[in-house]
Amino acid sequence: MQVPLEDFDRRPERIGRCPCGSGKRYKDCCWPYLRGRVNTPVSNRTPKPKDEVEKLVRARATLTQYLMWFWAHTEPMIHDHPEAAKTLVEVDIDALDDILDQLRILLLERGDVAAFERALYEVEHLMDNQRWAETVVRQRALWAMGADWNEDAGRKVLAIIKEPKSIIDPELLTLYIDLYGKGLNPTSMQTLSERAIQLSPRAGVKLQYSVLIAIRDLMSNFIDAARTQIAEAVNKYREEILASGNVYERHQLANALVILANFSEDAGPLLEEAYHVIENLFSSANWNNAGQAKLYSSLAEISEKLGDLERAKAQYIESVNLAGDPLHRILLAKVYVKLRDAASAADQLSKVQYELLNDSGKFDFSVSAAGVALINRDVNLVNAALKRFSELEVGELYFQTVRDEISTQLKMKRDELLSQKDETSWFVRAAELLSKYIKMEPGAFGFGVNLNAILDDFAKSKKLR
Repeated sequence: MQVPLEDFDRRPERIGRCPCGSGKRYKDCCWPYLRGRVNTPVSNRTPKPKDEVEKLVRARATLTQYLMWFWAHTEPMIHDHPEAAKTLVEVDIDALDDILDQLRILLLERGDVAAFERALYEVEHLMDNQRWAETVVRQRALWAMGADWNEDAGRKVLAIIKEPKSIIDPELLTLYIDLYGKGLNPTSMQTLSERAIQLSPRAGVKLQYSVLIAIRDLMSNFIDAARTQIAEAVNKYREEILASGNVYERHQLANALVILANFSEDAGPLLEEAYHVIENLFSSANWNNAGQAKLYSSLAEISEKLGDLERAKAQYIESVNLAGDPLHRILLAKVYVKLRDAASAADQLSKVQYELLNDSGKFDFSVSAAGVALINRDVNLVNAALKRFSELEVGELYFQTVRDEISTQLKMKRDELLSQKDETSWFVRAAELLSKYIKMEPGAFGFGVNLNAILDDFAKSKKLR
């Protein structure tokens, strides 16, 4: 169905500013694209764009088109029949959010810093609605964070939120938890996680925060409750996530399966299922190098838990070659430590700029460096590792305990080295111990060490296996 421009009572002035945020006049921007063939939001039959320039032109025109549709249909409904308009408003918010997502991604790829902010300026006062205001705040935060996911920039935008418990947009709430989660006290984290489960319509989000709550229970030593909650969440949401086709949610399912494997007497089938879920993601989307690198890293993590170190090494190498992520270099170094290849491990660590790592990365680096020191039986390297551990700041009490245990092991082995004891097995056992506690995946559930390895040891200590 096509609607001529003339059928819209309210249209941008031809010589006025185009509402898409390009900064151009309407007659020089979206008007030539839309003239005579403005499609309604219900039916869009225009051909697919052929290149990136046309994609951007079409994305801008789609925003302008939807704004005219909103002015012609939704705005009068809000004015004349506010109660009846509520459902239509929710539909429009979802549609405009999707359009802004597409426009933001295209402008990020072009490096056009000002254009998206202009687009947000055009639409932020479109309606007096809390969820729409929160949608604009989230879009502004995502734009500020950029392709590199600059969390500090995102937090600066979200600093205007004084009462996170009052957030009603589930996407904004989950972004808030992602950016502020490490600094929240357990009670606040529990409250916001439960609210995310309640608000979000997405099974993957519900699963993610169900697992996060379970992990908090585990850290409080409520082991049975944690195990039950993870199992129930996986069983409840598994089929819906797999049927949805959403790659992010399927990745979350794989993460949950790996964690659940730590509580299973037969972990193999759960790990194999997680492996196949991630493996199938390669053909489910058009991944850039960074996306492929994360998938290879996830596969390597599972391969490592299945005991296939050679496969894990090959997958980490693929990950490093694709994106050069410093965390993936550290994880590759960890595998080299387990393979007793200290030279290759040290080579990977030498390519990481320690001072640029966040606290999580510094912890991971220090563990791998400790493994290299032990394999080399080098007192100076062990002392350097001890110094790094003493400088680490770890927020969670349980992870502080892990750090202190590793430091104690390092001191014991250093003393043995100094006493010239020539034992052949202690440093192998120590290296395996120290190299385990590595973060599973950047941003996974907000923890900075290998949560699976910790859960694995914790489960064994409670004789759950």
